[in-house]
Amino acid sequence: MLRRSAETTNREAHLRAITDDSVTSGIRGGRQLLAFADALVARDPAAVTTTGAALAGEVGDATAARAAAVCGNFQMMNRILDATGVPVPPGRRDLVAEIGIDPDTFGGAHGF
Repeated sequence: MLRRSAETTNREAHLRAITDDSVTSGIRGGRQLLAFADALVARDPAAVTTTGAALAGEVGDATAARAAAVCGNFQMMNRILDATGVPVPPGRRDLVAEIGIDPDTFGGAHGF
């Protein structure tokens, strides 16, 4: 979703930043957003509070709230897809590779 949003607004987004700390995402508040998403996935309430505050400090409360809503929606969609066994389309191999994951060894319920 972030990649499409960047394309629509003629901005650059470097998805490799998701898996490579040496890469800058090109997104305002990108590092804070990644830290916030990591805290959410780790289910660490203290880290969610700290990283959420850092994100809000960088992008504002309204944008941070939208980011939290997107994270929640994405988590819900992933759980539904995992529970129903919907595979990732083969056409998404390029996205997996762009993030920095070898699509030939990509695991999980979706696989390729």
